[in-house]
Amino acid sequence: MAQNKPDFQPGLHEVLVTPDMAADLLSTKADFQRSISMRTVKKFADEMIRGQWRYVPSLVISISFDGEIVDGQHRLQAVLLSGMPQKFMVHYGACANDFSVID
Repeated sequence: MAQNKPDFQPGLHEVLVTPDMAADLLSTKADFQRSISMRTVKKFADEMIRGQWRYVPSLVISISFDGEIVDGQHRLQAVLLSGMPQKFMVHYGACANDFSVID
């Protein structure tokens, strides 16, 4: 894995995601991802900057074994934009096909 990506073992992990880590994770874009909504990213980033973003363990960032973000690109973009590390639950080893029913 790249320098800022955690060396994840398969499964669910509580991770303090730094802006550098978010940028690194976002560098592998999956073909199936919808376009980024900057309005949503700015809303999340503003909440992070104001200290109003809440850690919710059931709100998971999902990453495939190939390093593609399956779910969570807006939250990661907000960490990058705000410049503020945030704690997230990260599921490593997610299957993209499982998320096709969500969107």
